[in-house]
Amino acid sequence: MSEENTDTEGKRLLVAYIADTANKSSQSDVARACGVKPSSVFWWCDGKSRPTPHCREVMELLYKI
Repeated sequence: MSEENTDTEGKRLLVAYIADTANKSSQSDVARACGVKPSSVFWWCDGKSRPTPHCREVMELLYKI
């Protein structure tokens, strides 16, 4: 059984974006924008899951990631 590789460029960009205090965005802010629970964004950042295509589009449009 192979594991899905969740260490993607998108994940790295999301983690860096949230970590950059100049952006003033938290995991909760990203979750609100995507219409998901903050725990979902935590799992994305932790590499345990991936956002849906809709959430990836929202993050691309709002955060350029």
